[in-house]
Amino acid sequence: MLINELTPRRKKVREPQVGDTTAHDYNPGWEDLNWLKQAAQKDGERLAGRLQLFVPRRNLSAQPARDRRMDNLANKYAWDETDPTQLKPSYAKWEQPRKDLSGTGMQDDDEEVKVAEGAPILQPGKASSPPGNNKPYRASLWTSSAIKGADGAYTSDWAKWTKSNQPDWFSNKGYLYKVKPGALILELNSEHDAQRIYRAFENLGTAKPIDHSAHYGSLTAAFPWDQVAKHFDGVWHGGYRYDSDFMYGWDVESTAWFDTSFLTLVGQVPVVGYKDNEDDY
Repeated sequence: MLINELTPRRKKVREPQVGDTTAHDYNPGWEDLNWLKQAAQKDGERLAGRLQLFVPRRNLSAQPARDRRMDNLANKYAWDETDPTQLKPSYAKWEQPRKDLSGTGMQDDDEEVKVAEGAPILQPGKASSPPGNNKPYRASLWTSSAIKGADGAYTSDWAKWTKSNQPDWFSNKGYLYKVKPGALILELNSEHDAQRIYRAFENLGTAKPIDHSAHYGSLTAAFPWDQVAKHFDGVWHGGYRYDSDFMYGWDVESTAWFDTSFLTLVGQVPVVGYKDNEDDY
């Protein structure tokens, strides 16, 4: 008998693959990851068909209009795939001709004249976010659930928060998106959620081993956003939490999108913060 026939065979641990729901009971990481994906599928179904609002921060040091226009038009995703000479309708306004202002000879590409934010260009593919921090560094887009008022204007938890806490960020216009079905949206509402997510990838060998009994800083320093972005299309947070250091800065209900192919631009809408009659919102 050959000696290798006496040696018990060890099961090979495979790297987790996107969309894999195979039961791998010899590694608890697979069980946890598959549970997280099943929960994420339900959250994706819950958001499907709903409206999300993106409100760009008002940037007081914005580029001059000419520079912003040239930067935007240089992005290949702003152009029609079937006819590369035509801008997509959402971005056509960037090509408007310059105009003279009040007969002064100033044109809208002069330093004194600023250009407002345009709708974000939804680039195909997934964002790749490096490990570390309690928020992803490179989500493709952040949105908050849209709330329509009786006057037709929209608000969201983010719009309300900026109006009250960071008025320089608040903008009176935003962009409305509709969520397509099929997205895997990971829920992250507490440090317990963060620990469970981390342990899943730690057990799979794709996250750095840490001391989970230590201060939350070790969890934050190496949080596996690269793996989260690989396996999920977005991260949803339900709102401010008082009991979790890890959730510091997650002030409002919001979704960080890694894959914006699950969003359809509806259009530009007026945005408000708090009103005297809050019941309207």
